[in-house]
Amino acid sequence: MNKESSDRLIQVLTTAIIIAVIIIVYSLGRQLIIAIADHDSEYAAPLIVTAGTIIVTVLSVVLSRYYETRSAIEKEHRDNKIPVYEDLLKFMFKIFMGTKTGNPVSEKEMIDFMSKFNQVAMVWASDDVLSAWIKFRSTSMDEEQTKNNPIRLMVVFEDLIREIRKDLGHKNKNLTNGKILSLFVNDIEKYFDSEGNICEIKDS
Repeated sequence: MNKESSDRLIQVLTTAIIIAVIIIVYSLGRQLIIAIADHDSEYAAPLIVTAGTIIVTVLSVVLSRYYETRSAIEKEHRDNKIPVYEDLLKFMFKIFMGTKTGNPVSEKEMIDFMSKFNQVAMVWASDDVLSAWIKFRSTSMDEEQTKNNPIRLMVVFEDLIREIRKDLGHKNKNLTNGKILSLFVNDIEKYFDSEGNICEIKDS
């Protein structure tokens, strides 16, 4: 099930729940009004209690089913996103390690991967992840800026990682600028202060 289909299913379920509740409340309310209007106090009180019980029971069942379905759809989305994001990070680390080991990734490999990833990202990436990816691509293609100020690209890449983590449900608590980069950039402290503010980066 793709995202568009699952979103449509959620909308249908939500509409069905609202219609069901309206019908139940209308029907029971009508019976209550009739009972009270007839001044039949002997049956009015039990009817009110019964109506309240039925409404609560129905709402509990319907809402429970709704949230179960919604959770299942969200899990399916997450399960489809994880391999997409893992492939991206795996390839990016391959690029970074290639520059350190002297075995850089070929231009053809990069073009092939970017083309494939763009296709799946348009389907499965969240809005924030897609925006961060577009920013990363545009920054990486600015050769003059990345050459004169290479840490700038790393900062944009770290933002992309944070958006990916957020999309998968992580809170990114205390993951200030440079924290994630420190996993693979040994001298990262040169570029950030203790609070994660960027320093020693000259604008091009």
